[in-house]
Amino acid sequence: MPAMEQARSFNSQFGVTVTDTTGYGVGGGDAAFAVGQTIFVRFATRIPRGSVINSATLSFNVVVKNTGTTQNSTHEVRGHASDDSPILKPGVLEASRPGTSAMVPWTCSWTANPPDTGAVIGTIDIKTIMQELVNRPNFKTGGYVTLMVRCINENGSDMSVRLNNIFAPSPLLRADFTPPASDIIYTYNRCENSELNPVLEGLESIPATDYIGWGQNEFFGAFVNPANNPGTIARDATFTRLPGIPTLRFTCGTPVAANDKLNGPMATTSSILPGEWWSFAGWIYLPTPTITMTNAMVGDVYNSFQNIVGLVGAGWRPFCSPPVQNTGVNPVTRWPAVGVRPYTAGYQYRISEPTFLISPIRQMPFNGLTPDKPYIDHQSTASFMQSVRAVTPRTVMMVDGVAKKVPTWVRRSDVTTAIVEACEPVKGGPQIQQLPAGQTIGGLPAGMTVTELL
Repeated sequence: MPAMEQARSFNSQFGVTVTDTTGYGVGGGDAAFAVGQTIFVRFATRIPRGSVINSATLSFNVVVKNTGTTQNSTHEVRGHASDDSPILKPGVLEASRPGTSAMVPWTCSWTANPPDTGAVIGTIDIKTIMQELVNRPNFKTGGYVTLMVRCINENGSDMSVRLNNIFAPSPLLRADFTPPASDIIYTYNRCENSELNPVLEGLESIPATDYIGWGQNEFFGAFVNPANNPGTIARDATFTRLPGIPTLRFTCGTPVAANDKLNGPMATTSSILPGEWWSFAGWIYLPTPTITMTNAMVGDVYNSFQNIVGLVGAGWRPFCSPPVQNTGVNPVTRWPAVGVRPYTAGYQYRISEPTFLISPIRQMPFNGLTPDKPYIDHQSTASFMQSVRAVTPRTVMMVDGVAKKVPTWVRRSDVTTAIVEACEPVKGGPQIQQLPAGQTIGGLPAGMTVTELL
């Protein structure tokens, strides 16, 4: 059964309005309940329009000041009635967003002196809300949903929920669903803001480090410590691989004394479900350095790092790290990164179309601006954050005696490791006319491929 789970991405998308007439504010570590308050949490989805929602939950880590007191509060939960919920903007009256007809009551309860077995999680059944949203005629596959939790009565409680506390469980959206009967195959680029928009949907108040979505971290010695000023991350709309597709430019700082650590940007993607395969893809431009570069690594910091030093000085080249499966029983987080070693001050390299894939095979990167091909459509969400590749297979194969449409994959010739790209055949063919006696030689029927004729 297909499933999705989504935790926090950008901190700016978890927040609160104190009243209906006050502007939205980005949440801190906790949000204390108060009557009239609305908590907003906005998530990316990976659910096709028209799916049947088998189950869906929204969960919060609940905390209190006085753990020895039994207490509760009551809330009403609705979704933003939107095909693709736009970005939450600080200072805007986000409480005016129209809500779904479906409403779920939620009583958040705390039992005095709970057993010390870990975080206290409050879970809300939002199946009806999610079903209403995906049933909207123009619901955006791969789009965003915003859930709004309004406090009706807090009964003098001192309860809070964790919002943007990196050391505690984040608000979490989970859904199990059955996709509609369709030939379309969707692939989701889970790198939010892979198009590197300078201000997502005109939101100047989001910090630059937030809208790009990349940072630096020493990761227990794998990378240079940011305190040593290892480099700078910037958006580049001039030096690009394709017109109109900005790149991420990394400029190396002054090397530290021990120049044996990687230097580069990294991001994060959470909720890789048990059994799913994950990889990091993109296009990279590595100019020839002034010193011998022994490592140019892409992939996950802890798992599947791949040395692509052979691409140095070769112009723009695609890459995709080896897919790694989550073999555990719980969702995991991965850290896609690029790093070079050794490096010199001022050395610059660029990344285009960064892509976090859930796939067991190495695939070509993409975002919503990647040029389309026949029967292949690259789409962006309304906020230009998550992107989706929709493929309509045109090849039919017999599988266990049943005719099934399958996608066509072609290996790229400009990479040293196998990376495939979707490349669907165009149906139909040429016709030769004006033969003697009015005869014609027909090509392939307009609605079939060669394999469908066999």
